[in-house]
Amino acid sequence: MKKKIKTSAGEIQIRGLLYREFKILQKEGLLADDPQKTFEATEKVLKMVLSENDYEKIDSLPVQEVMSLFAEVMELSFPSENKKKK
Repeated sequence: MKKKIKTSAGEIQIRGLLYREFKILQKEGLLADDPQKTFEATEKVLKMVLSENDYEKIDSLPVQEVMSLFAEVMELSFPSENKKKK
């Protein structure tokens, strides 16, 4: 599933993780609840799911917007129970 997100750098298209990407992140320990790895995980996930052009835009975004993009990708990858029921 893909989704377009409006940001201060323009529109960015995101998608959920593919299973092979999930396995890479899991193997690298980047999906654990480790606050020290949050930025590393964010960077790696966004590099996986964004086009090269959209990925270049994230450097000009405030940290809050980048973290929101990451959260949206994770929600597309692992929908919450409430969203699954809709």
